[in-house]
Formats: sequence, C-alpha cells, structure tokens
Amino acid sequence: MNEDFTMTPDTQAVLLLCSAFGRSSNAAEPLTLAQYNVFASALNSFQKRPADLLELDETLVGEVCARESSNARVAMPEKGRIIALLRRGMTLSSAVDKWSAYGVRAVSRADAHYPRRLRTYLKDKAPAILYYAGNAQLFEGGGMAVVGSRDLNAEAAEAIRKVVRGCVDLGMPIVSGGAQGADQTSMREAFTCGGRVIGALPCDLLKACLEPSNRDVLANGGALLFSAYDPELRPFRYGAVAMDRNKYIYAMADGCFVAQSGISSSKGKSGTFEGAVEELKRPEHHPVYVFLGMPASEGCLELLKRGARKWDMGKTVVENIKGGDAYVSKVEDGFLPGFSAAESIQEYHAKPTTPEIVVPQTDTIRPQRENRIFPYDLFVEALKALLSVRRKETEVRKHLAASLELVPVQVKAWLEKAEKEGLVKEVEYPVGKKGKTCKMLELCRSEERMCGTTV
Repeated sequence: MNEDFTMTPDTQAVLLLCSAFGRSSNAAEPLTLAQYNVFASALNSFQKRPADLLELDETLVGEVCARESSNARVAMPEKGRIIALLRRGMTLSSAVDKWSAYGVRAVSRADAHYPRRLRTYLKDKAPAILYYAGNAQLFEGGGMAVVGSRDLNAEAAEAIRKVVRGCVDLGMPIVSGGAQGADQTSMREAFTCGGRVIGALPCDLLKACLEPSNRDVLANGGALLFSAYDPELRPFRYGAVAMDRNKYIYAMADGCFVAQSGISSSKGKSGTFEGAVEELKRPEHHPVYVFLGMPASEGCLELLKRGARKWDMGKTVVENIKGGDAYVSKVEDGFLPGFSAAESIQEYHAKPTTPEIVVPQTDTIRPQRENRIFPYDLFVEALKALLSVRRKETEVRKHLAASLELVPVQVKAWLEKAEKEGLVKEVEYPVGKKGKTCKMLELCRSEERMCGTTV
C-alpha cells in the first residue's frame, strides 16, 4: 500500500480551487464542481493544466476567466476569486499535514491515477477532488454493493450477512456507504470474514479513520474509505450529500444488493430507493438485486417493478448473479456476468490489483512537472520577513495566523520547530521601570545577516 503523501502539482492546484480545508475561508468561497468544470474547460482551451496556476500568473487567470462559460447555466468564476483561492498555500500545507496524520490523501481529476471507474461512470460529474484513506489499489472497484435502510430489521440484517459471506468467499469486494443499518452491517461482516471493503462516505472521513473497527483494516490494506467532500467538515445540507454519495457506490461496484428500502413520496425521500432508481434508469445499468423478506419492504417491491431482480436466498451468489435471463445467455457456464467483466471465478481471484492508468483529456494537456507542495519553508520565509525587527511573540503569532490563514495551533507548532532548528530565538525584553519583561522573538545571528538586519 502506498504511504507516500506527496501530491502532484495538479492536485495541489485543484485543492486550492475546490477545498475548504476544514473551515470556511475568509478569502473566497471554493469552487463548486460545476464552476470548476467551466473553469477547467477554459484553462484547457489555453493548453494549460491546473499546475500552471501555481505560478499565480494573474494575466493567465484573467484571460481564462474572460472566456465564455461552457455551461450556459454556470457563470465563469471571477478573476479575483480565483487569485484569492490560489493564495491559500499555507492553508493547504497545514491541512495536508493534518490529513497525513490520519492517513488521508487526496487525488484530483487531473491526475492519471484518478479512479477510472468514477471517471468513466460519472464523466463531468466525477468529483474534482477525492479524499481517501487505506488501500488505493481498491479504487479499481468491482464486486457487490450492499445498501438498505438505516432502521434495518433482523431478517434483512441476516440476509446481508449471508450475501456478504458468499461474496467474500468468491473474492469480491463489498462496497457500501458507511451509514448506520445496512451499510455498517455489511462492512462489519466483510471485516469479520477477512474480505475487502470499499466505503464511499458522505463526509467525516477523518473521524472514520479513528474508528477502532476501521483502523486495523485500513492499516493492513483490507479497506479503502473515500469521500468527495471535505474530510473535516460535515456539510450544511447533510441529506443532499448523503443522497449524492449513492452514485459513487454504484460506480465502484458491478452490482448491488438492496436488503430493505422505503419508498420516496411527497412526505420524504428514501436515499436507498432513490439511488437504486437512478441506477436502473441508466441505459447500461449494473444489475440491482432486491431481497423480498416476510413481509417484503415497500421499496424493494417497487424496485422489482422497475427492473430490479429478486435475490433468491436459497441459492448461492453465483447462481443469483447468473439467474437473470438477459445475462445467462451472454456467457458460458462458469462465468460471472456483470461482475469483473465476465471473467471466470478463478480469473477473478487471480486478477491483478494494480489499477489501469488512464490519462484524462479534460484537465491534462502535457507531461506533469516535478512534484512540489506549499511547505513549512514558505512559513519560514514569512517569519524571516516579519522578524526583520524584534517583535513580541504574541504579535508574531497573530500576524502569521491572519496573513497565512493558519490555525493558531499550527503557528505554534511551526514556531517551536523554527526554534529547534536555530532559526529564531525567544528573548525576555524589559518593559517599563519595575523590572517587567515580555517575550520577544528575534532571528538568530546567521539569519539576521541573511536578512540584512542588525539588532
């Protein structure tokens, strides 16, 4: 499992444009996916890639923002907003430091290793940024999605456990959304059986990484948790985000088992039901299977009318997958139609886990430049400039936090690091006539000469 937390310049740029970095920015509102799409399309027309924006070339940004939007319903972002977002380099560095401590990484749609399934399945609706933790090779996807109600009854829960055990025996990953009820039941059962799990979370990725049930499997490569939303912030409209997450679940799997579902009505929507209906409407949709318990849930009965297939609990996973008349005629005996591109069960087990590299055409124009990130070094440069004269420690902390958009705890940590490295030192400076002193910060002698200052 790759533990390299460096990211490409393209991803750095897209993060600056689209991420809130765990808190609201005072400078500008991050771009929505639709706004990023029109901006990226205009940038592409100049044969430039997101990494080129890191130079903060205001002329280039102005020319891109002056282009007509490729979507009549979405206005092109203003130049000032783009520049303000790109200047959040220190905020990016602070956020990446924190995410890496949790094992969280990020990949952008401009990267070659962005998940092929999401790019192919969602096209321009694929998230501009994905945050993830665990085994990135599982982005190859495949296997069985398992979804259902949060208020899961005992019969549906037992059905989930049986289906999951059958899938794990075949080497199929289990894909789910991490919610209470059906999602967590399926994921826990897969963990218990030693299976692989792909979790498409609506939010709270950092919190999920700390869950005791997740830590070990994330560490040993048995799970991948990802989200298209800020890993630290719960969205203001959580329901809409949870509903939006459904398409990522279906994109990552080869089929879906719906254990229990309500039905959408004028009184409210069922996320399970809406996700399945959306999938069934796709021209070449993945197979959707429903469990008909005693009694069958209202949503599963309705999905059956709309093209879903009944899952027979008396049959094996392979028998259920091959049971559809539309599929059984397409392949030879011993193959899994709709799963792992109609490979045999033996081939499924032997299939390599390294994902195919697909270079995107929308956001990528020419070979990438060397990796770089906005590091602690930029903080040091700002600190040196500020301490061209001796200043109060409290004044230094407040100024750096405000000018670089850093949280106080990050400023404190980096100041302590600068002291340990011998870049700055703390001195007691007399104040008044009664022997009072205050803490001041000044550059060490070598740094003073570099800045051309004297004490």
